[in-house]
Amino acid sequence: MREEKSHLSRRFCYKCGAIVEEGELLIDGLCQKCFFGEHSLLRLPGLIEARVCRKCGAFLMGNKWQVPGDKDSAVEEAIKSIVLSQLRIAQWDGQLKFFAPSEVKGVKISVRASFKSGREARAEVQVLGKVHPLQKVPHSERASVDVKLNFVSCNACSLKSARHYGAILQVRGVNEDEKMRIKKMLEGYVEKAGKRDRESFIAKEEDRRGGFDLYVNPLGLARHLASLLKSEFKASVVESAKFTGVTKDGRRKYVVSIVARLKKGLKRGEDSSLCSTDI
Repeated sequence: MREEKSHLSRRFCYKCGAIVEEGELLIDGLCQKCFFGEHSLLRLPGLIEARVCRKCGAFLMGNKWQVPGDKDSAVEEAIKSIVLSQLRIAQWDGQLKFFAPSEVKGVKISVRASFKSGREARAEVQVLGKVHPLQKVPHSERASVDVKLNFVSCNACSLKSARHYGAILQVRGVNEDEKMRIKKMLEGYVEKAGKRDRESFIAKEEDRRGGFDLYVNPLGLARHLASLLKSEFKASVVESAKFTGVTKDGRRKYVVSIVARLKKGLKRGEDSSLCSTDI
């Protein structure tokens, strides 16, 4: 019998002295019960802070705002997601190490949130799994953590509330019928872009003689819309920047204007390819 096998097959637990039955193995010199007592299956911090947008329900995970699947249960989803991001699961790899749940296989995790007040909650976590591969059966462990709810405005909602824009897209050379159709198409593109990047939006719209102005965020999206008008409708595009002042940290501020002037005689139906083009 190999030395390693002999070490694992010692007949009594060095902690409690329990005699191990024939065919059973000790885990690092401990019986199953003592090993459970010595090694916790999960680890959680004492307190977790959850930052949730009071307007849209998005919650901050690391440095990125996540959109909830259901706005009505956004706070509960935020608590569960943030608790899971802080949870660590114990695994034996020559020594005890802790891993993120996504890095561990064969573990079942449940998180239940309850509210103590408008800004305080508690999360109950239950984990079922094995710390060591020599465990006969999975071990179940529970833990709880207090969650402090911090309701703020996410980046996207802050920008929208301030009507922030990166550029003014000035569409010119269109009659009233063309104006409505083209504006609707551009709005559709911005809506698609907003699903991928919530900081992409139209802050304001203004009708002008022979066209309209869209206050678009960010600048790159405004340039993309102008490029679409150029490729699909042969619009001439001119971009300019006007100096408007200096920021508190000394940076120069500009307002960027992009004029897209369409050729006369745009025919109904010429925008069909624009409708199917991806951003």
